[in-house]
Amino acid sequence: MTLNRDEERNPKRLRDALRLVLQRYAAQITRRPALAIPALVLPAVGDIFTFYAPTIVVANLLSRFAREQTLSWSELVPYVLTFAGLWVCGQIAWRVGIMLIIRIEIRGLEALYIEAMDELLGKDLSFFHDNYAGSLTKRALGYARRFEDVFDVLSLQVSPVLLPLAFVATVLWQYSLWLVVALLGMLSLTVALVFPLIRRRRALVDIREAASNRLAGHMADSILNAEAVRAFARPRVECASSLVAMNDGHIVPAFALRHAPRPLHISTAAANPPFGS
Repeated sequence: MTLNRDEERNPKRLRDALRLVLQRYAAQITRRPALAIPALVLPAVGDIFTFYAPTIVVANLLSRFAREQTLSWSELVPYVLTFAGLWVCGQIAWRVGIMLIIRIEIRGLEALYIEAMDELLGKDLSFFHDNYAGSLTKRALGYARRFEDVFDVLSLQVSPVLLPLAFVATVLWQYSLWLVVALLGMLSLTVALVFPLIRRRRALVDIREAASNRLAGHMADSILNAEAVRAFARPRVECASSLVAMNDGHIVPAFALRHAPRPLHISTAAANPPFGS
């Protein structure tokens, strides 16, 4: 049989699994630095050139108007060309970054699928007796598939926040150091307030994934043994068991999603790694 619920939700086991999965995801990234570094940096550079740098051009132009300076067309053309050039460079950086993200994610998925299969095939026979085939299939596919989600978060959410933040801090530094201090202070306060919610969300995600794995395993076991179920005339018993598993597999996840913000999907892959603990 599969692990009991206390073992599935063991915090130490989940932390170890999360650490192992993140190490293997990081290995996929460091294995291809020529693709990974531009893929992580270019979307942030695109944001800087598209949203932040053009505003400096506009602010400089408005400051000249505020001083009641009269600008001729020849003086306005450099501002227009600079604004357009920055925007075009930002769009190019975004598109090149997306292409590189797709390439590294495809290669990472291929390597992780093979890695998951190697781990599973290296287990002894008792491991497969103690785990549902459907649950193992779901875990193996999710283990590789979540690499795409994690890398998307790093390249499209984390990097486009940190690098523009450094750019903004550099610009503000030229005016006053206290502006940078105030900015970093507000960000630190926000992180301190949000971090408990993130930890609470992770606990709910762990419960959701454990329930989902039990449901997948039960359905796969029923389908695999459909002949025996019919031979012993127990379809109704199996249906009743499926209903119990479905309540645990869908009502609990619905509660978790309703009462917490959207997760980063990092702990999801680690909740139940395909090769066990």
